[in-house]
Amino acid sequence: DLPFISRMPNYHLSISDEVEFDAYKFPDGKQLTEVEGRLFKRHYNLNEGAVRASPLQIRRNYANAIRKVGGKVLFDGSCDTESCAEWQSAQFVTGALTHQGKDIVLQIIPHNEGSDYEIIAMARGAMQQDVAVNADAMRAELADKGRIALYIAFDANKAVIKLESIPVIEEIAK
Repeated sequence: DLPFISRMPNYHLSISDEVEFDAYKFPDGKQLTEVEGRLFKRHYNLNEGAVRASPLQIRRNYANAIRKVGGKVLFDGSCDTESCAEWQSAQFVTGALTHQGKDIVLQIIPHNEGSDYEIIAMARGAMQQDVAVNADAMRAELADKGRIALYIAFDANKAVIKLESIPVIEEIAK
C-alpha cells in the first residue's frame, strides 16, 4: 500500500509498481497538468465473496481521505471535456496532499463498476543525476556521436536553473 493513503476495506492489492523518476499528466477536469517525481501505481481488486463498493463510494471515500489529511480535492466526477485525454468520460478523483514534507498528487480511478480501482500517485521531486558528468566525457561523446544528452533542472514554468544543475553547467563551461 501507499504510505500516505490506505486501501478500501474488502479490496486487496493486485499490482504494485514504482518508478524512481517519471512524469505523469494528472487531469483536473479542465486540463492535464504534468508532474515529475517518484511515480507510484497501485491496483486493487475486490476480495472474493465481498460486496463491491460503487464507483461513487470509492470516489467519495478517497476524496474524504484526502481532505482528512489536510489535502485538497482538485476534481471529483466524470470529465466530459477533450482536455481530459484518455480520461474523458471516466469517473475519477484527483487530489493533492503533503506527506513527510513531500508534495503528492494522486488520482483514483474506479473500474468495472467498482470491482477494482487504481491509484496513480506522484511524489514531486527532481531527477537525481546518476551518471557523473565531466568535461572530458562530454568532449569524447560529442566527438564520437556529435551530440550529448544532459539533465538540467529548471523551476516550474520559469527560466531559473535549479541549484542541483550547477555542477553540470560548470562541466559544460570547462
